[in-house]
Amino acid sequence: MLAEANTTVEAVINFNVPDEVLVERISGHRVHSASGRSYHVKFAPPKVAGKDDMTGEPSSKQFRLRRVSLTRYQC
Repeated sequence: MLAEANTTVEAVINFNVPDEVLVERISGHRVHSASGRSYHVKFAPPKVAGKDDMTGEPSSKQFRLRRVSLTRYQC
């Protein structure tokens, strides 16, 4: 993919974050499917829990986190 774009990787950033923090961030994430607006139940909650701020439609948890997903990225 990089070769197709005629570019190279110039820098890499490695974040050392405890699994518990990642689980908290991912598990609290919510999305309004129609617009793509993103919320977090703790860090960026909608005005009304479970509802999109603009339309009032439900926001949803789009994915499920599995602990094995986190271990794939551990160094």
